[in-house]
Amino acid sequence: MKHDLLMLSVIKLLMLSILHWIEICNNVKAAAGRKLYQAENCPFCRKYLSWGSPGMFDCVGCPVYEHTGHSACIGTPWKQAARSLMTLYGTMVDPLIQKRFLEEDIAAAEAACRRELAFLVDLLPDPKE
Repeated sequence: MKHDLLMLSVIKLLMLSILHWIEICNNVKAAAGRKLYQAENCPFCRKYLSWGSPGMFDCVGCPVYEHTGHSACIGTPWKQAARSLMTLYGTMVDPLIQKRFLEEDIAAAEAACRRELAFLVDLLPDPKE
């Protein structure tokens, strides 16, 4: 029974994370401006991220950590999604760069964010099991 409740809690967090990335994918410009890709906006990070000495942290217990074996979402598409959103934000605030790169940066951010979303969806348990 306790294992079932724990599994339901993890699935709930995973669904919240998936919904969060759907929101990001639906409007990457707003997501970049509001920095929605950062840890404080991630349901898993809010629950599992713990800070040790300066610059050191771990994610033990996080389903993403358990899947990849790495902290900080290393081994997931998150890093590329976050970088593409940071690049997009930089493009949006600089009118000279915006004229040349805005559409390209939006497309790159959308693609990277969709990869992160797909990664999270793949973590959902098989309903047949």
